[in-house]
Amino acid sequence: MSTTGRSFVKTLRHYLDSNQQTLLSRNDKHPSDASRVSSKMLPISQASPWISPYLSLLALSSAQTTLEATPYMPAASCLALDIHYLYFLCVQFEHLGLDIFQSQLGNVPQAGFVADHVDDDTGKAASLLSVNSVASAMSSMSLGSGWRFWKQQANSAQSTNSAKDDLMHIYQFFSRISALRLHARVYMDVGNGSPRSGQRTILGYEEPIPKDGSVSLSMALFKQLQFLELDRVHPREIADWKTLLSRVISLVMKRSGIETLDEILCLADDWCDDPADAFSKLQMLSLQDNNLTTIDASASLGRLQAITHLNLSSNLLNDVPAALSTLFNLRSLNLANNMISSTVGINTVLGNIQELILCRNRLTKLVGIDRLWALERLDVRGNRLDDVLEVNRLLPLPNLDEIWVSENPFALNDTSFRVDIFSSFSQHDRALKLDGSGPTFAEKLKIQNKRANASQQDNSVTPLAIAPAVVPDSPSPSSVGDFNDPNDSPQVPFGSNQPANDSNDTRQSKMGRAKAKKSKRVVKLQHVDFDQPSVMSTSMESESQAGHVHRYTELQSATQHTSPLASYNHQRERNKTNKDASTSTLNTNSSSTCPSAAASSHTVISSSPSDAIHTENENGFRRRIEHIRQEAGTGWLRVLQEMNDKQQSSQ
Repeated sequence: MSTTGRSFVKTLRHYLDSNQQTLLSRNDKHPSDASRVSSKMLPISQASPWISPYLSLLALSSAQTTLEATPYMPAASCLALDIHYLYFLCVQFEHLGLDIFQSQLGNVPQAGFVADHVDDDTGKAASLLSVNSVASAMSSMSLGSGWRFWKQQANSAQSTNSAKDDLMHIYQFFSRISALRLHARVYMDVGNGSPRSGQRTILGYEEPIPKDGSVSLSMALFKQLQFLELDRVHPREIADWKTLLSRVISLVMKRSGIETLDEILCLADDWCDDPADAFSKLQMLSLQDNNLTTIDASASLGRLQAITHLNLSSNLLNDVPAALSTLFNLRSLNLANNMISSTVGINTVLGNIQELILCRNRLTKLVGIDRLWALERLDVRGNRLDDVLEVNRLLPLPNLDEIWVSENPFALNDTSFRVDIFSSFSQHDRALKLDGSGPTFAEKLKIQNKRANASQQDNSVTPLAIAPAVVPDSPSPSSVGDFNDPNDSPQVPFGSNQPANDSNDTRQSKMGRAKAKKSKRVVKLQHVDFDQPSVMSTSMESESQAGHVHRYTELQSATQHTSPLASYNHQRERNKTNKDASTSTLNTNSSSTCPSAAASSHTVISSSPSDAIHTENENGFRRRIEHIRQEAGTGWLRVLQEMNDKQQSSQ
């Protein structure tokens, strides 16, 4: 569909005048500081009364609360214009003798100038307006699908201005615009299959603008321009970058076919006298939906020191570019829709980042993000996180208050993941927004129930019963020495009502806290004979009569009754004497005694009373060992050795 140049100029002027208050409003606030709701509607009070209800519904339905909706352009005061319309206007400006600066127009159509003749579009009935066409025109400040609406309004105004007056008015209006969206849409003609410059073209300007750089339009027409967005427009199609870079604070280049960052940085080399200061005012840069594979470390990123917001989404990056470490003022970074699989070491690249968007990548871990201490908002939707504990990794971050985690495997498989995350952060007294909202009323109840169950489980764990203080298996040398000291006061049996002096209480408390020695002792047991085999039974009977006493005291008392070392030494002497007597008797009578006598003498020796005593004492020793093992446990060898040492020292 095509229209005449005169009809376009008349309709554009009426459109600009109708939205003058919005388009020429000063953008004092930074776009990122404004609301993240990307609704670009006109204020309802400025719209026609019959349009207000439709705009209200559309404004509510278009609200976006995701972190990805961070605006790089003003919400309302932004003019959207097709580059083919701008080319047509530049031709008309030059024809009127107006300054178009360094614009290169190429081959201008011969019949491409506007004249004051009867508009062939006048008198045609306007089609019924749809809500979509009206909303599109009002919301985007564009003459696209709302063309018929604005043309009808322009015809109803019955203006008597000439084409020259309209063009002069448009030229002056452009010099006051601060935000511009310049896009290029090429459509294929269904009839002949040839490309067209847009859905609604101007007669004589149907062919698309060539991309070889032969045509370039100057942005110096917009003398107060601070926000510029180029959609499907390559930087080489724009002229006068020197003037533009000295004013612009936000630059968006999407779907422009940019492959390296040098294509942006070289603009300063080609147009500016001092390339180092060319981007001194640029704070926001968006290169989304291009063909960037990496950012070369050799790129002169030092020129972009003033950048605080950077958008590299929808490119071909497979990691976080290390060259970004030179952007010290960077606060917001958008790396959505790339192929990033790891964030290890990201804290060394983005030390001061506050807003990080990594949605729809290939992340399986959040390693490195947990060290971004200035991070406030994080978007990791649509990744490959299988474990909700990866979110708990972010607990140490002191300023984190918003996280987006939906569309991950753990969120799809576990419906209670929100309760788990909220519960973990609430345990550290942290308020958190998850996927744009805090916990609902039902989720708060579940969190409280989870806390109550956890506290009940903690209370159900009973402490271990404190056993009475006993002598450990390996007493310390000081405690053993206290028992061996004969000058110590008599010990009071455990559990008796008799008062104990302070020294005994202190000694017992020390013994109860004594730690077992790790040193090993080797005790060599020798064959021992005892003359009193029933001493242990006697001690056991006395124990039952006297009640419970200390183990070590009991064993010491049993030792004093039996005197095992004295009995052992006495038995050795008796055995030695008997052996010497038997040997001498055999040697004396060997020559005069017959073999039968010798056998008889040998029989007498083997059946002597000492052998019977030896067997009986051996059984007594075995019973004594068993008793010591029952009383002393695994430390019975140590107790036996100490008892023997004490007996030897007393002798």
